[in-house]
Amino acid sequence: ALLGRLKEVRSGEEAEEVATNFERMLDRWLEKTKWEGREEGRVEERKATAVRLMAEGMDDAFIARVTGLSFDEIALLRREHMK
Repeated sequence: ALLGRLKEVRSGEEAEEVATNFERMLDRWLEKTKWEGREEGRVEERKATAVRLMAEGMDDAFIARVTGLSFDEIALLRREHMK
């Protein structure tokens, strides 16, 4: 869609408008990917905390309260890390 619009641009004003819109779109995309990356990092840290708590012998209810992970997520981590 953007490429098609660029081909249609006839004036400098139109080109500037398209460039501005593209820049806004790119900024929104970058912010979204940054947020997603930070959220993914937080989830990974909660999982790492859960694994450390498992190694210390903590029960699933305690781990769920501390980390905010679901019992299903904790069970999966137990299967993956506590072999």
